Amino acid sequence: MGRWPDPADSAVDRARAIAHSYRNLALELAPDRAEVLDRAARELGEHWVAPLLDTIAEGELVSTRRAAELMGVAEATVRSWGCRTGIPVEHFDGGWDLDQLRAYKASQRRRQGHR
Repeated sequence: MGRWPDPADSAVDRARAIAHSYRNLALELAPDRAEVLDRAARELGEHWVAPLLDTIAEGELVSTRRAAELMGVAEATVRSWGCRTGIPVEHFDGGWDLDQLRAYKASQRRRQGHR
């Protein structure tokens, strides 16, 4: 039996990754039905089901609100990450680089997984 690729992932991280695998298969086999399920999940507040990160171009900056939505955290969390790490904000309402936020979130998960 194999090992999960990232030992820092929580049970929720692993479950979501597996769910995304099934979702990707559903998108291939029945895209219209998959979209109905995605919409239903979003209406229930489960925005993680249908990741929106694919819609952001590399290097594109996003607002604090959008960064929080895409990262699955509160706006205050995004601001906190910026203060802790010195991730630069390009203008008053955000201008967050998602790659830098993702890297910080991943580093935090790895650090917490090694406790």
